[in-house]
Amino acid sequence: MFSSARCGGVPAVALDYSTGGLSVALEHVGGVEVVHVDDLPPRRFAETIAILEELLESKGLAVSDVRRWTCGTGPGSFTALRAMSALVAGIAFGRGAASLARGVPSVAAVGAKVSELCPAAKSCAVLFDARGGRVARYALVARGGVLALSDDVEAAMSPADPAELARYDVVSGFAKDRGVFDGTLPGFDGILYLDHFPVERLLSLEGYGWGEGLESPLYCRPPTDVRPLRINS
Repeated sequence: MFSSARCGGVPAVALDYSTGGLSVALEHVGGVEVVHVDDLPPRRFAETIAILEELLESKGLAVSDVRRWTCGTGPGSFTALRAMSALVAGIAFGRGAASLARGVPSVAAVGAKVSELCPAAKSCAVLFDARGGRVARYALVARGGVLALSDDVEAAMSPADPAELARYDVVSGFAKDRGVFDGTLPGFDGILYLDHFPVERLLSLEGYGWGEGLESPLYCRPPTDVRPLRINS
């Protein structure tokens, strides 16, 4: 299912922090290993390095052995997306020509997973918790046999009209957000829930070049502009 030619060589690592938890996938000569940490708040983000190193060491590898890094770029929170993209970009920069990095929209990986689960689907709406009782909706349409991003984005579904979702073949979201969707979409029970982010799909997604995407995260809600206060010395 995964190809070192497609992902640019092995070992390769994909990381995503868009859903409030950490997901890591390692592709090596023996296959693909995946680790999920369901609850990893930003104050504990530094633990990402230890989790990554433990996974690599279990296969006799080190961070310096990884040739290709892929980072999920959302949609997600400002803090989460910037922290992960900075980590991946920093590792690749430190390795120089020995390592390459890229950013891939996390929602594209969800589309690849939904395509596997529902191969006949021609369209899909992926829902994300946009905080404050809002839901972000990203539309996917079938292209080349895989559900890919379209231009249909609605980031203020509050309250949402379930009829708006009826035009999609599949509506998907993450199980951790079930309570949010139940409150925002009362009476709508047609959601295909994913227990974990399909981080392994980031490894094989094509059409996203190396050196691209890390500086273009998709935010569920825009960062708030705060005017800095002057500090008198």
